Amino acid sequence: MRYLASSIVLTLFVVRAVGAEPRTPNTGSCFLLLDARTSNLKRLLDDICSTRLPPASTFKIPHAIAALDSGVIKNADEVVAYDGSLQEYEAWRRDHTLRSAMRYSVVWYFQEIAKRLTMNREAFYLRRLCYGNADPSSDLTTFWLGGSLRISPSSRWRSCGICTTTSCQ
Repeated sequence: MRYLASSIVLTLFVVRAVGAEPRTPNTGSCFLLLDARTSNLKRLLDDICSTRLPPASTFKIPHAIAALDSGVIKNADEVVAYDGSLQEYEAWRRDHTLRSAMRYSVVWYFQEIAKRLTMNREAFYLRRLCYGNADPSSDLTTFWLGGSLRISPSSRWRSCGICTTTSCQ
């Protein structure tokens, strides 16, 4: 996949476990530092680091990779027209490019990307990236926003490369 490149990933998560198992802390933080050359992972607060949660806004990155790799958008500057629907934030109420949609975390834009990708390609890229439980089945336009897709901070670093196994953790 031509859009994947990384040498060091630094991730800081502050999470609130929604609908998590009773033994899981309700809040916490997770610090992960991955050296992609050596695959050494340093982490703190392991309990919350292994809690699976919806990726929400952090799913913009894999969505962008899938959109560019599949060709549903040609480049980061291709404009996707705003349909005039009611949107919560003023910054969302206009046409967007991938670049601006990433900057303003424009949910409708990534929902349009999901429609262009289709459920089959979403599932393909989730498996290809080995992204969490790789489950987009709840709804094409919301599976990452509290739907069926779940990923833990500690498993997210594995998504920085291409999955070479047949199953995802």
